Amino acid sequence: MHGYPTTPVVRPADADPVLIKQVLDLGAQTLLLPMINNAEEAELMVKAINYAPEGIRGVGGVIARSGRWGLIPDYMRDAKKELCLILQVESQEGLDNIDEIAAVDGYDAIFIGPADLSASLGHLDDAGAIQDQVAYAFERIKAHGKAIGSLAFDPETAKRYFDWGASFVAVAGDTDIFVRGLAAELEHYR
Repeated sequence: MHGYPTTPVVRPADADPVLIKQVLDLGAQTLLLPMINNAEEAELMVKAINYAPEGIRGVGGVIARSGRWGLIPDYMRDAKKELCLILQVESQEGLDNIDEIAAVDGYDAIFIGPADLSASLGHLDDAGAIQDQVAYAFERIKAHGKAIGSLAFDPETAKRYFDWGASFVAVAGDTDIFVRGLAAELEHYR
């Protein structure tokens, strides 16, 4: 996506420091890290994106794509200023620990994952059933002064989330857009 007026959000398959380093070294600057359940995991994710002494990120980025193969002066010193870290809370455990997670310093936002959270709360495939819990999470995150994000594939829920204080809301997914577009196109031939 380099060269286009957009910033991709990269979600590694796991909130693992090794995967995070690889994604950062490839040049990703905004990370959405899944299944953060407590303050210790949040702290580890902050360390994973930072070089020593604040963090544990290996220094290979200097000679990787992220550092333009050694051509960006002071890349290691300045890299932190170019990164956006979003922690994804999407389980009962994460919800139970939302205050402790929100109190951690060094990341930019918390994203409430409604699909996995609803499943964790016993409402498989029914994010509508957990709106009180989503509102609670937003309230606690806002109390800590952190940015809030979530996912809403319908306009009413997206508006509600913004009314509750969301800074950003994902309103579609790549496969969702593809399937809806394909279905609309096929209607011309039925």
